[in-house]
Amino acid sequence: MDLAARLAAYHPAPDPLLDTRPQLFSELRGVANELQFLRTQELPSYLATTPHDAYVSELLKSLFAESGIAEVHPVASLHQASWFATAANPPSHPLMLAPIQVVFDAGEIPLFFHETGHVLYRLWGQAFHRHLGASMARTVDGLRRDASNRSDPTDRKARYDLVRGWERLAYRQLEEVACDLVGALVGGPSFVVALHIALLIPSTTPFEQTMPNYPPLDVRMHLATAGLRRLGIAHCWMSITIAAHVNQNCRF
Repeated sequence: MDLAARLAAYHPAPDPLLDTRPQLFSELRGVANELQFLRTQELPSYLATTPHDAYVSELLKSLFAESGIAEVHPVASLHQASWFATAANPPSHPLMLAPIQVVFDAGEIPLFFHETGHVLYRLWGQAFHRHLGASMARTVDGLRRDASNRSDPTDRKARYDLVRGWERLAYRQLEEVACDLVGALVGGPSFVVALHIALLIPSTTPFEQTMPNYPPLDVRMHLATAGLRRLGIAHCWMSITIAAHVNQNCRF
């Protein structure tokens, strides 16, 4: 409605540099994209609900309620081609996608803890950015100091360039990093085992950057392990659990 009012009141500016038409057109495109996503992805999932979807929706609602977040009412959609994903806008009624097998195999259910992280990121974004952003800034400062201590000018410049590129990528990945940490801190070993197994199977390049918004697989594993250490759970226990889980899957 605000955009419609501004479009109705629009008059071309004498100076093209001051013309608001490009901004209005950009906002109109944004509204159109949101509407298209609602029509083709969100609305069909909301309308095509089944007893399985309703059951998992109630399960997810209970998880939020146990954490003291009673205002979130998740809508689960299991009968679709997506793996675990979340459309968390609005965060009060997030659409959470998962494969139907979670109804019959509880092993992947802990992966929902990563998806709840996206909802919390929408609710508490400023707090996430304040804490994770400060940690990121300290890391970047340390890398820059290390680069500045290099005596070779060529090496110094190359390291500065690497830090600059990594910094841009790291801030882009900040939300996914936060969600992995939420998953590990809330879901504990069950989340870490499910994440490791689920990501090891399809990944052929665990040490390379394959998706711009996600860290490499080995980095995500280190993040989850750090979450377990924060909970006071020994790394050796986690390794034994993962090994046992892999061996069990191989037998099947």
